[in-house]
Amino acid sequence: MDEASTSWERRPALVEDLQQHLRHAIFSGHYAPGTRLRQEQLAEELNVSRTPLREALRVLESEGLLTSTRGRGMVVATATPETLLEASEFREVVDGVAARLAAERGDEALNERLEGAIAAQKSALEPWNKVQFMENDAEFHVAILKASGNQYVAAQTAVIRLATQVFRPVLGFDSHDAERSIHEHQRIAEAIKVGDGIGAEFWARAHIRVGISAISHLPDQDLA
Repeated sequence: MDEASTSWERRPALVEDLQQHLRHAIFSGHYAPGTRLRQEQLAEELNVSRTPLREALRVLESEGLLTSTRGRGMVVATATPETLLEASEFREVVDGVAARLAAERGDEALNERLEGAIAAQKSALEPWNKVQFMENDAEFHVAILKASGNQYVAAQTAVIRLATQVFRPVLGFDSHDAERSIHEHQRIAEAIKVGDGIGAEFWARAHIRVGISAISHLPDQDLA
């Protein structure tokens, strides 16, 4: 696509479309952790000019999905025990607050979304489909963040997806771990459904602490 063919009015929408496309590609595993994203190749693949592409890549870098390295350009964030731990420590706080606020608001539509996400997670158990499970795992937590009613909490959805769909799979997560996670999700969902803010926060934080405990036993090296 020629640079001049993209009008100024069109560019903001194009940049947003590129962000969404690249996020999905990262979250789905199409661009695995550590993958180098070459602007020239991406521009040709997506049939766009490099200017809006650079803008989209900068946004994803600000979200932590990409890192800029000397000599390699943009690289999909790589999971290490340190990054996993930092993301999980942050999530324990954010997920806990989100669950409490969502429970206190009493959104019936949220209850339906959580039930749907849990059902989709169960369907991914047999046969075991890690990608499907992780996607719906993220949907469960993102739904709670968005239902919190707090714009700053809701703005952390990229971190949730990064930790769940990009970092977490490298932990060796299997169907047995998934069954435990579903049970924990059910506890969170039930507390939210009955309006138990304190209980919802407790179970949400406990859920993340299970992951923190697993991370503490990982070797000190890149995991992807």
